Amino acid sequence: MQESVKTMCARPASAAEVAAVVSKVGFEMKKSQICQRRSNAIGPTTVCDSEGTDGEYAYLLNVTSPDLNEPQVATLIIRPHQ
Repeated sequence: MQESVKTMCARPASAAEVAAVVSKVGFEMKKSQICQRRSNAIGPTTVCDSEGTDGEYAYLLNVTSPDLNEPQVATLIIRPHQ
């Protein structure tokens, strides 16, 4: 079973804000990008993601920018760790 939660971000999420969120989960979440839309990006693009596991479940936090002037979308995916 996989659970997914999506929310719109009122403004772009900074790297520090994403780090603050994932620091509170109680296990390591590795961040893979700088949380900033690239100037040459066209259409939807991932601006950052962070992933980790508590041993029982795997967690993926993904922040996507649908387009240049659109609100970012944060998605948290939780699934059993394999």
